Amino acid sequence: MTTAPRREEIRPGKFTPTKQGSAEVVLLENAFDGICDHRIELDALAPHPGCVRFVELLFLALLVRHMRPHRVFEFGTLQGRTTLNLALNLPTTSRIFTLNLCVENQQSFDGWHKQDELLVRENHGNIGRLFWEAEVEHRITQLWGDSLTFDFTSYKEAMSFVFIDGNRQYEYVMSDSENGRRMLRPGGLLVWHDYNYVDSVTDAVDDFCRDNALLCKTVSQLTIAFSILGN
Repeated sequence: MTTAPRREEIRPGKFTPTKQGSAEVVLLENAFDGICDHRIELDALAPHPGCVRFVELLFLALLVRHMRPHRVFEFGTLQGRTTLNLALNLPTTSRIFTLNLCVENQQSFDGWHKQDELLVRENHGNIGRLFWEAEVEHRITQLWGDSLTFDFTSYKEAMSFVFIDGNRQYEYVMSDSENGRRMLRPGGLLVWHDYNYVDSVTDAVDDFCRDNALLCKTVSQLTIAFSILGN
């Protein structure tokens, strides 16, 4: 008698942070002047593995409502929960471009965090499903590819807001950050998830901001860091 292979489970809390980054810590209500004065719309609130926490989703929605970016680029779509809620709170003329790895094109996961590999495999066929047929789906462009090799040339200085929530390896975060910087217009906002939660992300964000003389801030009790380009 043979037994079925054990299915590996994706669980929250898989990463154990061992350090705190060097970003300045601010309270949510002090992150941007007047950020809490906005009304926001949220949907698909049920959490799933790999997604941002509810309070982080709330902050991101407030952030785009406050900043009113014309073009948004997101690294890491997964089921599209963050994508959907960003779109719901953008001006009606704004657009989101969201990039995710197509699992069929990934021949090897060597060197990946195991949790990231499992997330990609487990969400096969469901990438972006939470914004499928949503009222705001027409504002969202799904892109496919590995962010290490994707050609970002046509997006140079075209974005006002970049959210990095993809592969958590150090080299990916550094590469995504550099490509995000190149895509941003002056005064644009670069935002990272998993800061002070995944050590490789924390190290990469700190190193990138130091190397580019960027002031980085993180919101108290959240795993989100952000920096305004040129500030």
